[in-house]
Amino acid sequence: MNFEEQKAEELRLERTLCVVSELLSKGEDSYRRIQADLRGQLDDYWLSKTADFWDEAQRTEEVERQRGIVAAVSQRRRLYMKMLSTPYFGRIDLKEEGFGELEPIYIGIGTLSVEGSGEILVYDWRSPVASVFYDFELGKVWYTSPAGRVDGFVSLKRQYRIVDGRMVTMFDADVTINDEMLQEILGRSVNDKMRTIVTSIQRQQNQAIRDEHHHWLFVEGPAGSGKTSVALHRAAYWLYNRRNALTSKNILILSPNPVFSDYISNVLPELGEENVRRITFSDYIEHLRPEIPIALQSWTCQMEELLLPIDEDERLLRLSAIRLKSSTAFLTLLENYVAELEKEWVKDYPELSFRGELIWSREEWSQYFLAELTYLPVSRRLAKIRRLIQIRMRPMVKALRQVKAEEIADTGDEVNEKTILMLARLAAREALRPVVDEMERLTHHNVLSIYRDLYKTSGEREIPGTYSLDWKAICHHTLACFDRGEAPFEDVTALLYLYGLLQGFPEKKEIRHLIVDEGQDYSIMQYALLKRLLPRTAWTVLGDSDQAIHPSSLGASFEEAARTLGADDPGFIALTKSYRSTSEIQNFCRSLLKENAWVDAVERRGELPRVFQFCSEERMFEAVPSLLNKWQGEGWRSMAVICKTSLESKKVYQALAPRIALELIDEETAYFKRDIVVIPSYLAKGLEFDAVLVWQADAATYAYEEERKLFYMNCTRALHCLNLFYHGELTPFISAVHGSLYRIENREYAGIFAD
Repeated sequence: MNFEEQKAEELRLERTLCVVSELLSKGEDSYRRIQADLRGQLDDYWLSKTADFWDEAQRTEEVERQRGIVAAVSQRRRLYMKMLSTPYFGRIDLKEEGFGELEPIYIGIGTLSVEGSGEILVYDWRSPVASVFYDFELGKVWYTSPAGRVDGFVSLKRQYRIVDGRMVTMFDADVTINDEMLQEILGRSVNDKMRTIVTSIQRQQNQAIRDEHHHWLFVEGPAGSGKTSVALHRAAYWLYNRRNALTSKNILILSPNPVFSDYISNVLPELGEENVRRITFSDYIEHLRPEIPIALQSWTCQMEELLLPIDEDERLLRLSAIRLKSSTAFLTLLENYVAELEKEWVKDYPELSFRGELIWSREEWSQYFLAELTYLPVSRRLAKIRRLIQIRMRPMVKALRQVKAEEIADTGDEVNEKTILMLARLAAREALRPVVDEMERLTHHNVLSIYRDLYKTSGEREIPGTYSLDWKAICHHTLACFDRGEAPFEDVTALLYLYGLLQGFPEKKEIRHLIVDEGQDYSIMQYALLKRLLPRTAWTVLGDSDQAIHPSSLGASFEEAARTLGADDPGFIALTKSYRSTSEIQNFCRSLLKENAWVDAVERRGELPRVFQFCSEERMFEAVPSLLNKWQGEGWRSMAVICKTSLESKKVYQALAPRIALELIDEETAYFKRDIVVIPSYLAKGLEFDAVLVWQADAATYAYEEERKLFYMNCTRALHCLNLFYHGELTPFISAVHGSLYRIENREYAGIFAD
């Protein structure tokens, strides 16, 4: 790049910033004006004393329309403010076939055009032509426009780093993102939230973001491959390309926990879009479950229970129960159970009669329940029959009231007509009570009782495969929990699924796209329930089988999930490159896994993971402040002490809080905390930190094979520095790793962080 080109680029940047400033200035005036209009309309609305329904509806509609305008202008204003700092980050010089001129295409987070002339200065990164920047090298290219395929030739690809409106660096590159720039981006200290990757999207990631061919898309990739970022950029892509038919209210993200929901909360606003709803699976089902008079265990409580030391026989039984109740076998068992109940439900139902007069025959129970009303779920079928019986009883009730009224009048005790009619109604109700009570008993069912009955008839059930040996013990354990007034978490999804089979599943029709993050930790039962609740929804599921942290390995593979969802043409995309950790941390972490799959990692050098042995836990506590101070001195902003359980996290926090400023993240934390945190392992899913200290990496804490992936996940949270503390015997997960991949420190804590 010669001096003239550099000068031209600087002038181009200056012109672009001028246009942004002008639009922002006009936008400020417009923003103030429409805000004033909205305030005026709201004042008129509240001061208006009209009782006219149509006038009220018109006023409400006008207020909502004005609110929409304010939101749109505010969103555009936020976009221009971001573009004032970084108006664009890439450029391609494209010559389309059939057109003689070469056009420079500048790419940024939003479209920028000159008012009046319509000249486009910057193209949105989600526009069709921008895909060329991410997907192709120099030479022949093509992209899909609304009018069809467009072929062309790219003669230049240029990247920029513009900060606060100032050109920091620019260079020409054959590939999309130059390794030098990518390494510089990845080498920075992380801030308190997840950052966008729009300036560094790679080809595989772009493929997943822009995929419009699959109703069900499954994206798998190793730790640090940008799966969550891809999901959020995919949501932004939908909102851009389908803005006339889709809003942020039509997209739902299922996050692993509330802390993670907060952690990702700024990505879409940074991309110029409204945030979408982000909830956990537990939050979602909480709004859907019936009023069951029993305490429902949460996922975090289940994890805590399984990770704490318990009797070995009890642990194995619990893991077996979780595996069964999360499986296709149990899903089939539940559906068959309801099918059996349907056949037998009204088989022995008695006729309903009153004083010799038939109200509802045995044949009618079968006629309506097994034939005419089979299009309804069981409970709604019975409710319909109850309504039919009530309608049939009306003449009888009316006649009985008349008889009772005459009897009361004949006694002469009451002369007030209203009092006589009231007493007649009460007397008729009391006379009919046996029939009404019987009708209510036969047409109302308690879901919890029906679910309990499944386990009471354990000897009548055939359980396939390895589960058959434990079935009776599982039944006994489940009933014991219910007798204590508790439902284990593995039963919660099954209970809700049973409720849906009986009552009908309340479909969420407004949700058009669902994003499931950490999909490897969702069971067959959970996928089956979500499918019933969201039958018309497009799915994007992201995960990594190596990070399936649940000790029971309950998670469904993506192939199993696709079958459960009934996906007739699912898409599978594998992200093979990891961008998070240094090469040293990457190599160490991959060696922790038994099946050490190859991962293409960005070459970024750092120090080896360090393993420190101490003579006692108190010595560990004494060493932490000097380690954290060392990290802070190196410029790292985000640091985590990752413990196995919440109980241990609270203990560590209480011991360290008097010595150094830090925060505790536990199951009650609803937002991500920056700087130094103490966090249990299962809440660290999806998060990343500059530096990580894995607490108590000993053989007693991490002993079971089913905890290997949990330990691996803890270590992969680190971007730049990974240290592990322990006393006692080192966990076998590390003992089996080649000594060249980490540095072991067995000196006493004093001075070990000075070098």
